[in-house]
Amino acid sequence: MNSSNLNELFHQLTAVLDNHHPDDWEDIASLLNQIRNKEKPLLISPGENPLEVFAKGTAFLTFSYGIDGVSIEILKYARILNSLFSPLGKPSFHFIGGKFYPQADSILSADWHRHPMDGIDGWDKWDGGKWFNALFKKGMRSYSEESNLLTKEIYKQAVSIAKRLGKYFMDNQISLAIPVNVASNPGNIALTLGLVFVTEALGIYVLNSNHDFYWEDGKPPAKRESGDEPGVRDHFFRNVNNKTFFSLFESLFPWN
Repeated sequence: MNSSNLNELFHQLTAVLDNHHPDDWEDIASLLNQIRNKEKPLLISPGENPLEVFAKGTAFLTFSYGIDGVSIEILKYARILNSLFSPLGKPSFHFIGGKFYPQADSILSADWHRHPMDGIDGWDKWDGGKWFNALFKKGMRSYSEESNLLTKEIYKQAVSIAKRLGKYFMDNQISLAIPVNVASNPGNIALTLGLVFVTEALGIYVLNSNHDFYWEDGKPPAKRESGDEPGVRDHFFRNVNNKTFFSLFESLFPWN
């Protein structure tokens, strides 16, 4: 796909996002269905070698990079892809995250591009844990003022993330995005939502690497049997009775 067509798709996406004003989580779900049901653009033309296209721009995306297990996994993936892409030309790898700790220097090659982005770190690093706590550790009744305010806030953040990711993807010829844990362990729902918006609309190929699922060692209270010990991820079910929120939540984690 040529750059002018991709720019047009991006402008269409931003117009749709700017003109949508959700009052409740179900309004966001409706927009997702609208974007998802559209015919996907083809970034790779018939006859092109997908590996050659991916080699020009592959982006890894996670909350932060250091010497943790996720960062080590990403290093392994990058090395494998480098061996696949190298015969086709010098690969261009991009690492997008909310934070790059000094320890990441020991695993990220100096040849790889790093792109820190505000607002996409997770858990207590996402605005000091304000939004994570509001969504998963406090009560949020369906259609309540609190629920509606959070709908608007998360959507606003997701739109900002989608716009910034989209610009970076286009400026750097990113055709393959590899989010790691972004769509399984819900550290930042705005990041997941923004990533879905932009990859669906632009037709970016996604290799969704998921582990640490929220339901592993987590249950809603109604499904916990007598004598069961509390799970470390029970908090993700704190607002399971807010049906519109939890329906959207389940569809995003993981996104197909």
